[in-house]
Amino acid sequence: MFDNYFVSKKASYKPSGSGSPKKSSINPDDELTDEENKISKNSISDQTKENLFKFFSNLADNLDLTRTQIPVQLLSKKSLLESYADLMSHVDQLIKITDEKNSEDRFIGVILWVLASLLSIKSEFDHKKPFNPVLGEVFNCSWKAGDDPNSKHIVSYTAEKVSHHPLVCAVYLECIEKNLKINANIMTKPIYSGTSVKIEIFGEMILRLDDKNEEYNITFPKVYARSVVTDPWIELGDSCSISCAQTGLKANIEFEVKSFYGDTINQVFAELKNKNEEVFCKMKGEWDAKLEFIFGKNEKDRIIKSHNLRDISRQKKRVRPIEIQEDYESRKLWKDVEEALKNEDYQQAYNLKNIIEKQQRLTDKLRKEKNLTYLSKNFYKTKINYDKLASSFSSKTSNNSEYFKLGYRWMHKNWSC
Repeated sequence: MFDNYFVSKKASYKPSGSGSPKKSSINPDDELTDEENKISKNSISDQTKENLFKFFSNLADNLDLTRTQIPVQLLSKKSLLESYADLMSHVDQLIKITDEKNSEDRFIGVILWVLASLLSIKSEFDHKKPFNPVLGEVFNCSWKAGDDPNSKHIVSYTAEKVSHHPLVCAVYLECIEKNLKINANIMTKPIYSGTSVKIEIFGEMILRLDDKNEEYNITFPKVYARSVVTDPWIELGDSCSISCAQTGLKANIEFEVKSFYGDTINQVFAELKNKNEEVFCKMKGEWDAKLEFIFGKNEKDRIIKSHNLRDISRQKKRVRPIEIQEDYESRKLWKDVEEALKNEDYQQAYNLKNIIEKQQRLTDKLRKEKNLTYLSKNFYKTKINYDKLASSFSSKTSNNSEYFKLGYRWMHKNWSC
């Protein structure tokens, strides 16, 4: 299965600086919605809650869950790579950004898409952990604007686990018709503490609008799963930043966690600044509901524009049937484990999962013995300047230094086309 995951250290990829975007080998006409693929969603049962209680009640405080074996009963029936796709499925809002006439409206459009994606963490939360992808695993899908099967505006998605130590997933979205591209590198670190799981999300996302000559750099907030042993719920904390070097626009979005004595939750605040560091808009509201964008320095000039994030629709992702997928694609790779979980045959699920993970460890061992390195199928590795990268984000995102200090990022092979 993993035989072709070896390449010599001399192997490299040189992106071309010009030319038309490469056509994906994935034919969108082959892709089907989850309903058409007969994919069922996870259910939250009393047994699941009981399993959560048993697992977390025996854990030490401040435990890094990446180093902990998760019981198969607590596994979701999909890969982490597919979970990222579900978070980024508001493609109508994404496409709409390119239609905005001025840079400030495009900037606010990016903020709305980012917050709508973060809201999906809450709606997708099913008390279970996705499969941890193996090195070289890939998930492909697409969305059609307005869920219209005949739409010419197609957003394609490719995600791949490109590094095992540290664990990095690279993600790429593209709408050729709108000259829009997104490249993201994501690292997660879940830590158990008390009755909560804190998920630190390191990395960055770059959203590029080629027609506007704009690139938006985006970082991620922390995610908290509270009361995990009783009645779990999700909140966001810390901050994320969004900035555009070409226009000078930037915002540091602050997520306020619930205080011990208070009852206000999901509050979010931001000041949107222009290239002169002047605040041209203030944003406040709830990251899972209504937001207000307030323009004007005084009451006389004040203009308030409201947006409800729940009104931003998600489009249905379309995935090729398993029968025509490659062995390394997520749904085909985990198909038998997913089926065992569906049938509640947890011993079989454990055995099958163990086979996949042992194969990865064996492949990694052989690679090291032969002094070989993994070459991604879809992404190339490029060096970055730590100081230059860090300076492009808000100083309040210093928690991202673990990612910055890697000294490199993975970019999709179509990024420079």
